[in-house]
Amino acid sequence: MGQLCSCLSGSQARFRDTRAEGGPQQLKHWAATGVVSLRGSGAKAFPDSVATLVATTRVLDASDCRLTEIPGWLGQLTALHRLSLANNAIDSLPTNLFDKLNALQTLDLRRNGLRVLPDVQGLSSLRTLNLANNKLRLIPSDFGVLRALQSLNLSSNALTALPASLSKCSALQTLDVGGNPLQELPVSLSQLSNLQTLILDDTGLQSLPEDLLLGMTSLRTLSLHGTGIRAEQLEAMPGYEAFETRRRSKHSKAIEHNVILPSKGLDDGLDRPV
Repeated sequence: MGQLCSCLSGSQARFRDTRAEGGPQQLKHWAATGVVSLRGSGAKAFPDSVATLVATTRVLDASDCRLTEIPGWLGQLTALHRLSLANNAIDSLPTNLFDKLNALQTLDLRRNGLRVLPDVQGLSSLRTLNLANNKLRLIPSDFGVLRALQSLNLSSNALTALPASLSKCSALQTLDVGGNPLQELPVSLSQLSNLQTLILDDTGLQSLPEDLLLGMTSLRTLSLHGTGIRAEQLEAMPGYEAFETRRRSKHSKAIEHNVILPSKGLDDGLDRPV
């Protein structure tokens, strides 16, 4: 059996030989810290020993591995606060994976091959969800149950529409749906009154819901690069003046705090005519 890498960095353990993962010493470390890290190990599957830690594991990081599937017992990690499965080759998830993950706050599934998401109703504490760079064509209609969600990244998928229930994610502050062939946004999206950042770059959008700016009373950043939407359209929308005031205030604060701005100056999120 391969040797366990002796190099530990913070709470993360890296392995030279994935056959050694989940050995007695490593299992003891995982149990003591509540942190299971396989990050960058090249693991093709989860060590069976992780299944014995369902009551204590708070953080599970299996990003940058070679995982192709997720075991069903992962859904029994009821103490889990953070789960990262980014940069793998996972194309599907167990149907009931999220049913008991009520304590989960951060879920990172970016850069996989996911086409469908299971039911998300169990994720009542979720604050950050990253699904960027997958192959999703649809978002579950029950997404509105994620009332604690603050940051959602759906960029670079194959979405042509967003569910109207997304408007019920009332705590949402950042929404990135750039790089999707969206045809339109649901009118109900304007109900996201706490949303501060909306990224719509490189989508098929030619217009926005008329009351979008009027309802999004916290919006300060709206990025529309690579769309058919122009400044004149925004300026004619109800709520534009209030949005513009917030946008300018954001940049003013950045200057006051000596933040270095891009060389092209203050980016208003629109493509300018050449």
